[in-house]
Amino acid sequence: MTATLNYTPACVVGIPAPSSNAVKLLENQTDAFICSALSGEVKQWPDAGPALQQLIERADFHGVAGWLASALEGVSCVPKEIEVALKDRLLNQLFWEDRHRFFIGPAIEALSKAEINSVIIKGTASAYSIYSDAAHRTRGDTDILIAPRDRVRAEGILLDLGFTRSVTFARSRGSSQIGYSRAEGTGWSHDIDLHWQISNSAFLSQLFSVEDIFSRSIPLMALCDTARAPSHVDSLLITCFHRLVHLRAPYIVNGTRHFSSDRLIWLKDIDLLSRELTQSDWAAFVTRAREKGLARICLSGFSAASEAFGFKVPQDVLQKLTEPDESSLVETYLYGKSSTRFRLNIRAQSGAWGKIAFIGEHLFPPKTYMRTQFGDGPLAMLYLQRGIRGVGKLFSGGLGKL
Repeated sequence: MTATLNYTPACVVGIPAPSSNAVKLLENQTDAFICSALSGEVKQWPDAGPALQQLIERADFHGVAGWLASALEGVSCVPKEIEVALKDRLLNQLFWEDRHRFFIGPAIEALSKAEINSVIIKGTASAYSIYSDAAHRTRGDTDILIAPRDRVRAEGILLDLGFTRSVTFARSRGSSQIGYSRAEGTGWSHDIDLHWQISNSAFLSQLFSVEDIFSRSIPLMALCDTARAPSHVDSLLITCFHRLVHLRAPYIVNGTRHFSSDRLIWLKDIDLLSRELTQSDWAAFVTRAREKGLARICLSGFSAASEAFGFKVPQDVLQKLTEPDESSLVETYLYGKSSTRFRLNIRAQSGAWGKIAFIGEHLFPPKTYMRTQFGDGPLAMLYLQRGIRGVGKLFSGGLGKL
């Protein structure tokens, strides 16, 4: 077993280690086994193989349980209980993927018919462009990027198709995405996150022009005839910085909140996207990474993905990305305190009124959001309660959607 899951950017690149969770992966033998199995290096189940509960917990955490079931199909002596548990997850993912495509495909087609440009980003884009089986790319929703001017029309189309709008945190300045959900009789819910900027952070959204992403997008016909995804270069840049967003913004697995950047499914996205790049793609990647202040952030992703799955970025690319450079504001944002991120998001707003509106939306979210989060009671008291909680989170580094 040669593969290990390691995190080395702190010493190799000179940027802060992300979190205690990532450090724990250095010594986690179950994670090392999963990496080896996914890389096809396990031919026979080892005598000291991981126990069922531990393996399932880590596979679920990394979002690779179904994919791991496929990887172990040719492995001898796999304990029956482990084989059954993983195959149950694989079958669930296969059925979910089929149903998800059934609902998401028509939504994309409807947007196209209405002449609304859209690009599928993040997990679903990866699932249908770089994975041999889309079901292996576990995710909970599909992210669709549109132009800001098309928000109202796009919402009308989704509502007409039977999707319902989620309660939103902010009106326009404090958020750049809205969730839509469509339930079906199986108990599954098929969710769309409709974005009009690349990130829910106003500051990070400045890194990518929506129009530039549209102009460089590529067909994603495996999903549906009119679907498009960012170019592989743009997808890799987005993936590298987005994994670090989760150092501060939690994601939930089986009801548990996690703050970590080293989920294997994200590292595999980096690995597979890197393998798709041509020599000219790499040249464009280096140029854009340095222009956007993402060079060391990309090196962080390459380091972690290489340790997990063995792919090596071309040496000349690494040399160009490691050329001396000042720390970027993007690094300050991703590794900084909540107060720093809030300040940079205010700074990203256009004009004095934009800055005032942004602050106001954070201080006074819509009534529907307040009722959903805090229950019944006088609205003034609910805002006070939220304000007290927000001050505590601001100083503890956990400020997000309050």
